[in-house]
Amino acid sequence: MPPYVLCSNRQAFELARRAPASLQALGEIKGFGRKTVETHGAAILEVLHGAQPQRGSDRPDPVQKMDGDDPVDPAANPALPAELPPHAEPAVGQSGPSDS
Repeated sequence: MPPYVLCSNRQAFELARRAPASLQALGEIKGFGRKTVETHGAAILEVLHGAQPQRGSDRPDPVQKMDGDDPVDPAANPALPAELPPHAEPAVGQSGPSDS
């Protein structure tokens, strides 16, 4: 069953925000009626709580910027020219380069 059939984006947001731990708490979220909770509630809770990462355990360490590791710094990236050619402004009344 596609997720949008089961719940709207707003309901999915509320699921993530509230993280209901019981069928009763799930039923308190607007849009999750008795029939949906009875039919799909247990599966929704299982997926919801199975998908939540354990804080700090599965997350990679943040990337640390290293000196000289700037991709837009010509000194650090030999693929870039040391200087860009000057950009000439079009004369008054003329347009810039054509896109065609």
